[in-house]
Amino acid sequence: MRANAAGDESKLVEALADAGRAVLEKRLTWGTAGNISARCSATEFLISASGRALDRLGADGLTRCALEGAGSGPARAPQPSVETALHRAVYRARPDVGAVLHASPFHATLVASSALALDANLSTDTAYYVREVRRVPFHAPGSDELAEAVAARVAGCDALLLDNHGALTLGATPAAAVTRLEALELLCRMAVYGALGIPLRPLSADQASAFVAQLATRGTV
Repeated sequence: MRANAAGDESKLVEALADAGRAVLEKRLTWGTAGNISARCSATEFLISASGRALDRLGADGLTRCALEGAGSGPARAPQPSVETALHRAVYRARPDVGAVLHASPFHATLVASSALALDANLSTDTAYYVREVRRVPFHAPGSDELAEAVAARVAGCDALLLDNHGALTLGATPAAAVTRLEALELLCRMAVYGALGIPLRPLSADQASAFVAQLATRGTV
């Protein structure tokens, strides 16, 4: 491996470790629930190891996996997350995505386990960082069926709720995927309060579109 390539991967490992810690610090998951990954080359990605808490990642808590086929890292590498097929399916379907985060924030998981409808235009933050939420019908965690269902729903959408399971967010970087998960959790929290009786007033489609177009020029995400 070239020195600069090694340096780039070291920075990516650090970015994944920082993002994993942020997920736990922000209470966006619990225990060992959740997994995170990032592209490390045109043909491979790094993903959190199976059973590893996201706040305890590092070079020994990540496994290299191939984008094509089911190949993974060296024999001594830790077992990759059970959701590796899901991450691989997202990268195949979305060449623009650099990182994938799957976790179980309380309100997002609550909404994913309900029939509650979501309007991403509830606030300026959710309109910009979430924009659209799509639901993925329930399939067993870690199954090929779940990976295929996600791949079928992920085109042009960076925030998904997995029915009775949790949330999935995408980003250019691990940090961006965490920010989007925070915004999705905020949206779900507001929607729950709305269902409990607080009258919500979303932005109009025109208001949200104009705001998003203006803010997007700043390259925030």
